[in-house]
Amino acid sequence: LKRKLFYHLTVMSFSPPTAAPSAPATKAPRTPRTRPPRPTAETAAPGESPYWVRAYKGQLIQCMSFIDGVKYPMDHEVSREELRRVTADDIVSFFNYKTYGTTTPGPDDTPSKLRYFTLKFSKKAINYFMPDKGKWNDVKKR
Repeated sequence: LKRKLFYHLTVMSFSPPTAAPSAPATKAPRTPRTRPPRPTAETAAPGESPYWVRAYKGQLIQCMSFIDGVKYPMDHEVSREELRRVTADDIVSFFNYKTYGTTTPGPDDTPSKLRYFTLKFSKKAINYFMPDKGKWNDVKKR
């Protein structure tokens, strides 16, 4: 204990003064990083889709391939008539298959294939292409 106290008093307290700190060097202001603008529906080149439409279309093609039982290529154009005949039960079966691996999950099944936010994105992507969205359908009562 005496050694520690002696060391502290001699070295720490009576050490020679250090040079005064110099003024901090001024940095040049950072220039903001510029990224090329992402194409939107208005700025996309003719015949080119915005980036998010291409991502959405992949989900739609997966869904339509599941419903029709046909493997569609990514450049397949889905007609409005095809989209109109898609029912809510078809979409639920597709999401159950993507999430659980079966179209009719039981009460003991756990969603192991897909996470919540991926499923939410798929729903949003498929809904983007649906005709008559937001309107009440008197025939189907939904």
